[in-house]
Amino acid sequence: MRNDYANWTRNAWLVSVRLILCLAMLYSTNSTGCTMDSLKRLDPKPIRLTEAGARQVLKDKADLILLIGKVQSQDTLLAQQQQALTSQGQTIKQLNEGKQQEKNRVTTAQSQTDAYRKKLRAARLENWITRGAVLLYVVVRLKLI
Repeated sequence: MRNDYANWTRNAWLVSVRLILCLAMLYSTNSTGCTMDSLKRLDPKPIRLTEAGARQVLKDKADLILLIGKVQSQDTLLAQQQQALTSQGQTIKQLNEGKQQEKNRVTTAQSQTDAYRKKLRAARLENWITRGAVLLYVVVRLKLI
């Protein structure tokens, strides 16, 4: 308990000292705070432009207008290319869907063909069994065996 009280008093003393130092720095004349001298330094000064500087400004403005035009033309080209890519993507998607539909039709036709082949084989087998049964009946009836 006594240890906690000692720690609390020491921390309170340190905080007080820091607060006093901060206040002293804030109100000192040598601080880096806002003074009248610093406000006078921030006053805007008149701009003096020479002929060479004026030419450079005009040249820079002309370059800026030229570059803005180039950027706009590039943006237009990019938009056209994006639109072309989108339409090509849709065309590719349609072609892929067409291929998938064709594969589905081929698969369906193949399965139908397999089913018809099985039915045809079963019908042929039934015909041969019937022929064999008729032949057996005739042989037994005529007592050839």
